Amino acid sequence: MEKSFRRRIVHARQSLVRSMEGLYPSVPLEEASRLLHESRQPWADPRFAGEVPDCLAREYERWLDGVDVAFARRFDGDIGIDPWSGHIFSRGRVVWGSTDYLTDRGRERSPKFLYHRLPGGRRFDAVLSLHHKFDTNYFHFYNNVLAKLWLADRLGLDRDLPVVVSARLGAQPYFRDAVALGVFGRREVVVQGPREVISAGTVFTLKAHDPDPAALEDVLDRFAIPERPEGGRMIFIRRGANAPNLRAFRNQDEVDALLARFGVDTVDPQGLKLADQIALFGASRLVIGAHGAGLTNIIWRRRAPLTLVELFNPTLGSPHYFMYARYLGHGYRCLMNLEPIGKPAFASSLVDLGRLEAVLSGVV
Repeated sequence: MEKSFRRRIVHARQSLVRSMEGLYPSVPLEEASRLLHESRQPWADPRFAGEVPDCLAREYERWLDGVDVAFARRFDGDIGIDPWSGHIFSRGRVVWGSTDYLTDRGRERSPKFLYHRLPGGRRFDAVLSLHHKFDTNYFHFYNNVLAKLWLADRLGLDRDLPVVVSARLGAQPYFRDAVALGVFGRREVVVQGPREVISAGTVFTLKAHDPDPAALEDVLDRFAIPERPEGGRMIFIRRGANAPNLRAFRNQDEVDALLARFGVDTVDPQGLKLADQIALFGASRLVIGAHGAGLTNIIWRRRAPLTLVELFNPTLGSPHYFMYARYLGHGYRCLMNLEPIGKPAFASSLVDLGRLEAVLSGVV
């Protein structure tokens, strides 16, 4: 009863916000911007359709039916970038559809209209907006945020243009580590204040395909990741207490005992510096873990033998890591967890110990 009441409150608040959004002055996307690039393709890569394991087959088929759009747009004039949603405002009017997250999978965040009526905020001649709805997620930082730089370079945009990121992303340790490692090259990195509207005469917004193998290779080049690194470590990724979506295993003790029998080490990447994560996973030939951002670390094993074993809850999953593994030439296995309890994104579950042991016997 309490959960049902809470859901009604949430839905009522969302409806109120949507109604208020319609009252704010707006300008059509096509009127406010110029389309520089657009391409369309299925969400999932059709080349791998015949290689998809059973636990992903239904989801992969659904993704093949979806259409992913990559684009680049240019906004000129009196342009502002919303600090929360990344929406573009033209002469103080919101441009709906101006973020990189208007898809069948979800909707844009609601912008902070009031901030566009307040004085202050830095101004630039021209900038690239790197805002993304899920930019605080480790996976989306590489897959969606840094991929914009690859597309900007491909389209010949000035490599000296500053880039604007949200305060949320700017606060992430891995982002600060990436900046220190020189990933952004000679571009100025502008961390937008949580209430600051960044203004510019020209703003470029971009979205690469999700995922894009060429963009992934560009990310690895930016980090100067070597091909065929040596090492044969075997790793199980434990989701720590600070994981945003818990997805704990209720039989973790039994899982630990099974892993120990096969010589698999348990790590929590969240406790490591980015350079240490790169070194650790670059030297690993087996990575096991629940579906989640920690599996992104398989990218550091560039064209060297690696097998990824992804543990799915029946209530949640996507083929991103399967496609990453295929792009990088890695082996891939997946297992379905048992008896999920809780909301899909947070549910705890049981690892199927028998099937995990069978997989480990085959790959170790």
